[in-house]
Amino acid sequence: MTASGAAALAGCSGDGSTTTSTDGSGDSSTPAPDAEPRDSELVRKVGRIPTDVNWNLFGPDLPWNLARGLYHVTRPTQLWVLDDWSYDTDEQIETWTFPDNLTWWNGDQVTAEHQYISDEISRLQNPEGSSMKRVWTEDDRTLKREYKKPQNPTILKESSTGTFLAAHPSLYQEWLEKYQDAADQSARDSVTQELEKFKVTSTEILDNGLGNGPYELTEVNNQAMVFEVRTDHPWYQDNQVETYRVRAIKEGGSIIKKQDKLDLGRGLLKSSFTGPDHLQNITESRSVQLRKVAFNHTNEHLQKRKVRQALAHLIDWNSIIANQQPQAAAVPKQTGMGKRMAKQWLGDELYGKMADYPITADPDGATKYLNEAGYSKQGGEWVDPDGKTVSFNMLSINWGAFTKGARTVNSQMNQFGFDMNFEGVSGGVYYKRARNQMDYDLTFFFHNNFLNHPISYFRSSQIGGLRLANLENYGTQLPKWLDEGKERSPFNGMPLTPEIPTEPGAKEISGDGEQINLWELYDETLSAESEAQTRENVRLLARYWNYDLPHLVILQPKAGFWGDTKDFDMPVDDETYEIYAGMHAALKRGAIKHKYK
Repeated sequence: MTASGAAALAGCSGDGSTTTSTDGSGDSSTPAPDAEPRDSELVRKVGRIPTDVNWNLFGPDLPWNLARGLYHVTRPTQLWVLDDWSYDTDEQIETWTFPDNLTWWNGDQVTAEHQYISDEISRLQNPEGSSMKRVWTEDDRTLKREYKKPQNPTILKESSTGTFLAAHPSLYQEWLEKYQDAADQSARDSVTQELEKFKVTSTEILDNGLGNGPYELTEVNNQAMVFEVRTDHPWYQDNQVETYRVRAIKEGGSIIKKQDKLDLGRGLLKSSFTGPDHLQNITESRSVQLRKVAFNHTNEHLQKRKVRQALAHLIDWNSIIANQQPQAAAVPKQTGMGKRMAKQWLGDELYGKMADYPITADPDGATKYLNEAGYSKQGGEWVDPDGKTVSFNMLSINWGAFTKGARTVNSQMNQFGFDMNFEGVSGGVYYKRARNQMDYDLTFFFHNNFLNHPISYFRSSQIGGLRLANLENYGTQLPKWLDEGKERSPFNGMPLTPEIPTEPGAKEISGDGEQINLWELYDETLSAESEAQTRENVRLLARYWNYDLPHLVILQPKAGFWGDTKDFDMPVDDETYEIYAGMHAALKRGAIKHKYK
């Protein structure tokens, strides 16, 4: 067991209490001095080789979920990592207050300066496009961010959730200096290209103690990573798991679970699961991470609203759910949001007016919309108004459930008569093609990431949102395109100032429509200081989504994690951990404990 220096977060530990199991299988209350844990090591899996991982914080393929084992991750709402968080609306300054006893595994204190390095690198990658005017530290514990525009305090606090405290100076100080020395944006872009290729190996992290989480990496090879608890950490609780192992396993998760080789995992066990009874779902909640079929509007067919309406009728939601997420719920109305959030922000009356599209396949409806757009079927294949075969490229990230969803949509479209090409690629290739190059026609991916606010579904820069422009320069590019009078985004072909019906829920514009500016609505919402203005903007964006169908939101999964309740005391149904990455939080905060023989 390791004990690496003074650890993180004063005042954030639990009350030190222990609990007793009620299922008769073991006891997590204070054990006898010679008692042995039922299982000395908790095991979970990862689908990649640990020694192949690149831990570069600014790289294109950082394994976010695996990285949660190495680093502290901010949650300003809970104040689990920061001592305080605030935003001054008059000065437009955000303040992070760090604890004075958060350390890296090598004993170095984590200071505000380390987060400054991360923030300033991000800002200097494109100073003109950054929302931050400047970043600085007042002392070792205080980080300040001044914004160019007023910020919506609720959104700003939510968006600060999930920041990895991972920028150790030994890795990133030199990169900050390169940005500071860059003479212009072209030079900064060159530094960024160089930084994205920078390698940070698992061995380097291990040998130099370059993590700071409450479990320390003590062993890494091509088969596993081993972490041991830091008993001097303020989050440490009696009897919490002392050692956990992350095994590199390529086999299907269901097979490994049935073989009882794992003790913990993200996601939920299916109701049809036939493995050991002691593997049980620990927490369940509806995820804010929806799933969607995303359209690239530079495709000449997908740019047409009637084609997108046709696909809304053709694609069978239930088949996707059965193949991809059996416990998910179909999203019943196209508002860009899940049902609960949509009703909360639109109100029952407006939500009820939103246009409906079928959840089960309606090929006749799809045919109707395609015919109206001038398409016809010849010899079993669809052709456009010029008689050319309609072809689409479906790009999929090689993650099991996402591949299943993409293949299901691909198969449905192929059987209907479209010429389909399916490509499954690795995560790094996928993000380059889908995020930076728009090199696809359709893809099946996340809608939103983890920000629990409706504006996240309409982000201008993210593949998880509307995706009007590239992430690196959307803040400058979109206003420039609007000033130049461009009607559509050159990046993804979507309309920048679309017209929507004055009557909510109408599928066609009758008479004069209402013109909206997608970028301004999004940008103004980020700066809105009143709840009323935020709600009005969200309603307009939802009405746009319902009318234009920029993408198709398909399903809302259940989120949570499962665990071994025979050998470990799990926080069953604890709402504290019904959050994004709740499994990691429960493990790191000592909520998963040993049971004893």
